[in-house]
Amino acid sequence: FCNVGNWVTSQIVQEYDLEKRSSLLYKFVQAAYESYKFKNFNGAMSIISGLQNHCVKRLKLTWDQIPDKGWDMWEELSDVFKCDQNFASLRSVNAKSSLPAVPYLGMYLSDLTFIDNEGNFIKENPSLINFVKMLYIGNIIRQIEKYQQGGYNFATVPILQNYLLDL
Repeated sequence: FCNVGNWVTSQIVQEYDLEKRSSLLYKFVQAAYESYKFKNFNGAMSIISGLQNHCVKRLKLTWDQIPDKGWDMWEELSDVFKCDQNFASLRSVNAKSSLPAVPYLGMYLSDLTFIDNEGNFIKENPSLINFVKMLYIGNIIRQIEKYQQGGYNFATVPILQNYLLDL
């Protein structure tokens, strides 16, 4: 996840030519949008994290050069993948999504981290397990397992596959 975000950031900031840089930025917005449309929420979020890096966000002239269609895609992505209210927008999209889909795992890891702050045992009686905590953990794991039930049916493109393997 972080490697993709860092790669996106580095590819954009390494380009000195404004036109080429804005074209590259637009291509990454399109890639994030296509990932989102394919319900690859983790892939979309990894690209978005690179685009939201302060090194990229501050390139105002570059952002100003992307076409209106790119801005429309970026605004939709920004609305869905905003982190406020515990990923409320993304949770709503996830709930409506059919399989196959790839969830943004960071959302579930945040939930597990929050739940982990509760004790494993009842404070009043340390010999009793905190059953409510275990139910919450089980519910989150079931949500993640749901996404493992479906698979994508993409055709193999050998030239693209070899290119990606050689990176």
